[in-house]
Amino acid sequence: MDPKSIEAFILAGGKSSRMGEDKGLVKILGKAMVQHLIEKLNHLHIPCNIISNKANYKHFESPCFEDIIENRGPLGGLFTALSFSQKKHILLLSCDIPLIPIQALTYLLDKSLEQRINVSSIAGRYNPLFAIYPTSVLEMIVTCLRSNKLKMQDFIKKSIHQEIPLDKLVAPSPFLFTNFNSKKDLEIIPSGLVL
Repeated sequence: MDPKSIEAFILAGGKSSRMGEDKGLVKILGKAMVQHLIEKLNHLHIPCNIISNKANYKHFESPCFEDIIENRGPLGGLFTALSFSQKKHILLLSCDIPLIPIQALTYLLDKSLEQRINVSSIAGRYNPLFAIYPTSVLEMIVTCLRSNKLKMQDFIKKSIHQEIPLDKLVAPSPFLFTNFNSKKDLEIIPSGLVL
């Protein structure tokens, strides 16, 4: 898929209850989680946006959008992203996967197909927050939101989609693919790690 047809949206609107503080702003290796993702997307020349209702994200160099409909979880974030997108596709990322390697991002782009959801997976489990969505699914999402069907996995499985397994990339360094949801999760980062 042509990177020029894509822009990225980082979801940073969660409650972060397990982390005890706004996890997108928690520093790993000297940088906020969200900053790690912004820099990787900049490296790939993919326009980057943040979805958050919190003012703390407005000082990053990426545009920041508030949820159009509050308290609808990741599906609501996807709705906001698609509503503001200026491209044919969006790359949806969670703010808590800051160490995801650039190779994983390029692999997802290389394997993605037009006009379908391209969702990454590890050990057969879909990751809807590391996936590429065509803007054409917006109406389907509106239907889900109106009927309060908010599970991303269910939405994807009922849509035209392609699974992109990342198992071969994960095997050498599984910690790079970790969702950091709590302070305990941070302990798995190897000391002296340099990215």
